[in-house]
Amino acid sequence: MGFRDRVGSNVEHGRELTEAVVRLSDVNGGRRVAVVAHSMGGLAVHMSLRDPAVRDRVSAVAFLATPHRGTWAAYLGWGGGAREMRPGSAFLRELQATPWPEGLPTIDLWTAWETHIIPGRSTRRDGVRAVRIPATLHFTLPYSRRAFDEVVRFLEEVGA
Repeated sequence: MGFRDRVGSNVEHGRELTEAVVRLSDVNGGRRVAVVAHSMGGLAVHMSLRDPAVRDRVSAVAFLATPHRGTWAAYLGWGGGAREMRPGSAFLRELQATPWPEGLPTIDLWTAWETHIIPGRSTRRDGVRAVRIPATLHFTLPYSRRAFDEVVRFLEEVGA
């Protein structure tokens, strides 16, 4: 899915994602949904999962190059999303203070050739399985066959 305002606030993106997850789950007879998110979209996933109605409908999450701890590159961006991605922002502090849903299978995919998330280690979180996808850039990660295979393998392993 895409967001109405690509550079908008992750709070609004989280609302849009919440609507999409609930709708998709309902259309599929209440089945849980696996979520794969790239870059700033992963922050919308964090926002969305704060809603109990969404937590109960998500089976697993795969993050591709998500700036979990922010990125210095956000100082060159525009819109609410860029302001929220600045390291140490109130938005990121609030997300980090919110416990991750217990038992929700999660994986972080990252690339050593990160061009947008600075520092690159911001794409990885403590205690979360992380997989490096070689020879891939930030914006090509979602199109990488290796990344696709890793996500499929992860979803199969966790039964999502």
